[in-house]
Amino acid sequence: MRPCFSALAALVLLTAAVQGRAGPPPPVPALQPGAGASLGIADLSDAGAALERPFDDPIALTLAEGPGATRTPPHCRALLELAPHIVGTRSPSDWNVLQQRLADCHALRWLAAAGQARHSAMPSRLHAARETWRWPAAIWPAISQDEVDALAGAGQTLRQASGRRVWTRVAPGGATPEGLALAARGYTLRLQWLARGDFDGDGWEDWLLRWQARAEGGSWRATRCVVLTRKAPTGAFTVGP
Repeated sequence: MRPCFSALAALVLLTAAVQGRAGPPPPVPALQPGAGASLGIADLSDAGAALERPFDDPIALTLAEGPGATRTPPHCRALLELAPHIVGTRSPSDWNVLQQRLADCHALRWLAAAGQARHSAMPSRLHAARETWRWPAAIWPAISQDEVDALAGAGQTLRQASGRRVWTRVAPGGATPEGLALAARGYTLRLQWLARGDFDGDGWEDWLLRWQARAEGGSWRATRCVVLTRKAPTGAFTVGP
C-alpha cells in the first residue's frame, strides 16, 4: 500500500504545481486610465448609451447612393450604419474630424460588447508589447491599396515595414491614455490603449487600441480603432479591424 500512497501523493503535488503555473485568471473588462475621458464615458457600462448620445456638431456626409446624396447622422449608431456608404463630407475640412469620430464610435461599439475573457496570453502592461517583430506589418500606415496588399503578405512584420526595433512609450496624462509611438520612413504612428476585455467573443483577452497615423510634411492622416490579441504568451500579436 505504501507505493500506491506515495504515487498518489506525488500526483497531488504535481497537480498543484501545474495549477500554480497556470497563473491568475484574466483581468475583468476595464477602461484604461484616460480612455473614458477621451470617449466621454465614465465606465464600460456607459458605452451602449453613448452610441445614441447626440453629437454637438453633426457632420454632413456625402454617400455613394447617387449624385448629391447626403445625410447628417445625429449620433454614433446612425453614423456607423452609414459608414459603409460614406465617400466624403459635404465640407472637405470635416474629413479628418469624421475619421476621428468614426474611430471613437467604433470604439464605443466594441466597448459595449465587452465580455469577461476566459483565457489570456496578453502582457500585463502596454510597454511590454514594444518589440515590433511581434506586430503584423498591417499595423503600419498605407495610403494606396497596393501598399495595403503588400503589408498584408504572410510573415510580414512591423519591424520589416518600419525599420524600427521597438516602439517608444508615451505616458498617459489627463484624457490621453497610455500609448506607443513609432516614427520612420516618412510616417508617424501612434497607438493609445483604451481598454482590455474579450471584445470579439472568442474567450481570449483582447486590447482595444486607438490607431492614429500621419505623413510627415504632408496632409494625409488617418484614425481608426483596432483590436489586438494573441493566443500564445511568447507569440506574435494579431490585429483586427
